[in-house]
Amino acid sequence: HFPAPTTKLRLLALVNQNRRDQTSSDGATNTDLRLAPPLTDREHNAYQLAQDQMAGLGLELRPAPWLEYLPKVSFYQRDFTFHDPADALDAERPFFSAFRSDNTQTRYLTDHPVNLRLAGSDIRWDALTSAVTTLGFQWEEERFFQKVRGSTNTTENHQRLARSLYFQEQLIFEKNLTLTGGARVDDYDLGADDVTTKLSASYLFERTGTKLRGAAGSGTKRPSFNDLFFFSDQGFLVLRGNPNLKSERQESWEAGMDQYLLGRQLVLSATYHESTLKDLISFSFGGFPNGTNFENISKVEIKGVELSLALVDFRGFTVRANWNYLDTIVADDRGGRGGQDFRQGQGLLRRPHWWWSGSASYHPGRFRATLSLHEVGERPDRDFRPLLAGSFAFPRVHNSSYLRTDLTLGYDLIQDGKPALPGLALPRVQRLAVELKVNNLADKDYDEVFGFNAPGINWMAGLRLHF
Repeated sequence: HFPAPTTKLRLLALVNQNRRDQTSSDGATNTDLRLAPPLTDREHNAYQLAQDQMAGLGLELRPAPWLEYLPKVSFYQRDFTFHDPADALDAERPFFSAFRSDNTQTRYLTDHPVNLRLAGSDIRWDALTSAVTTLGFQWEEERFFQKVRGSTNTTENHQRLARSLYFQEQLIFEKNLTLTGGARVDDYDLGADDVTTKLSASYLFERTGTKLRGAAGSGTKRPSFNDLFFFSDQGFLVLRGNPNLKSERQESWEAGMDQYLLGRQLVLSATYHESTLKDLISFSFGGFPNGTNFENISKVEIKGVELSLALVDFRGFTVRANWNYLDTIVADDRGGRGGQDFRQGQGLLRRPHWWWSGSASYHPGRFRATLSLHEVGERPDRDFRPLLAGSFAFPRVHNSSYLRTDLTLGYDLIQDGKPALPGLALPRVQRLAVELKVNNLADKDYDEVFGFNAPGINWMAGLRLHF
């Protein structure tokens, strides 16, 4: 909503509910991984029910050409239930027993960034095209409630608060050189506080259309409430969160270049990046010496290369392609405390060494069609089937590579307020599009996670409406 030329109001609301039933006793659909009777990885009457609710309100105020105030508030809540009623198979399988867990997680957030925009002429510095200074304050409160009914009944109720200050400065010199630097301080009521920084720079050689760029910085990720306080008791298996977990930390740098051709319709890009991750949070079914199933382990080193190509809107066609190479290694597992997921000298689970994707779109006028390909190479994983027989020894395996094909079709019944047919005109409607997306067009049988089949061919149809 635009109540004034210098004011914009945004409202976002989302509700999503889904249920997943585990009613098959046939084991994994992939016959290579089918379990021998009487073992099964399904329950006849177990189900998971989840509902997400989100609402957000944002305001854009520009009282002066050089001043922007962009406050926003948001609310998010997730209700999740896992229910496994008692059945006749519980006595035959040590892993399963009657169990119910009801969880509610909520987040309240308010953010207040202020942008100050100056031109070089304002401060008599002709080489400076523009300068944008950002100052902001963020407040976030999270709450977690869990009620478990199983071999023992427990109730967990927790909350935490975070207050953050952040600053960023962006300088653009004669449209060629861009320098950006920023810092953020997070003040937590629980756990150690965090300070993160980032610096980046880019330079465009206009004559050749070549841009060189680089960046370096640090980041953190707080433990989730599940990591801290999760509790599950199914008799045979008890899982506990770790309230003493630290934030995961990352230090990274990257360097790359972009080459613009054909009047910037064709873009070629290459990037090399390195990261060091410390205090990664590891989960272990068997548990750690601290009596929980979660622990900080350290450290992991990551190196990678990204190559991409984009040909945009060339005679009605758009073509995009990218290729990635990634090398990961656990440099320190703290004397084996990394569990089976993090083993010193080995790579991270479920990270392929290479993958690529590409798409070709044809979009003349109102019609759009996009064919996409996505191939992922072989990657290490773990086989969890021994758990169903009561064992916590999950051997490492190699999950096979796969190639997936997707197709998207769309047609604008109304485009820029103009209907395709006279009878389709709708008041104040700028765009009405009908869309169809078919995923896994070739019905490929593959596992993104070993032993858990990805969906076969599936499709979605919908309408997109713009006022």
